[in-house]
Amino acid sequence: MAKFKIGDKVRVRKDLKVGIVYGCNNATPHMVELYGQVVTITKCISNGRHSQYHIAEDKRGYYWTNEMFEPIQPEEITITRYGNKVVAKYGKKVGVAKCSPDDTFDFAVGAKLAFSRLMGDPEDKPEPKQKFKRWDFVRVIGGEGRTHNFSLGSIVQIAGFAGSNTTLCYGLVKGIIPNGYRFDTQIVHIFDLEPLPENTHAD
Repeated sequence: MAKFKIGDKVRVRKDLKVGIVYGCNNATPHMVELYGQVVTITKCISNGRHSQYHIAEDKRGYYWTNEMFEPIQPEEITITRYGNKVVAKYGKKVGVAKCSPDDTFDFAVGAKLAFSRLMGDPEDKPEPKQKFKRWDFVRVIGGEGRTHNFSLGSIVQIAGFAGSNTTLCYGLVKGIIPNGYRFDTQIVHIFDLEPLPENTHAD
């Protein structure tokens, strides 16, 4: 009885030995050379009692039998919770995510992180804490004419962040015409600003 059909992927038995009868055929030295390899069934001949096959990888056209092959085990990744840990396994590879005592355990979050570590993906690193918040009013203490056109001592408002060390500030800047001023948004480095103790944030 045929266990496999044309197009099936099977693995040649790793313990295949020359001269041993497998089903109705002996294993030849050439067959044994393919032990452990994944091969493709290209032809199936069955007489009801025995089945024989040709495989694409055997250029000599030997007849192979059911007993010479083993099915390919499906590959799988398991993700399991152990207390406050989630463990992802794939073969011998392992990815672990552990919940902090200060956090509430969330299996979905832990599973995603464990899988990411298993696959070796770079982890998303948290953004560094900003010295200021959006809409804070701050004082300009440096960088005039170098990175922005705010006057030293100007009070400006944080409108956003352009990076980990730069902000977008809105305030009165020197205009093009002499002694002219206009309101504008400019990029200012964090170290060129200082907080206003009396009013650092506007909700």
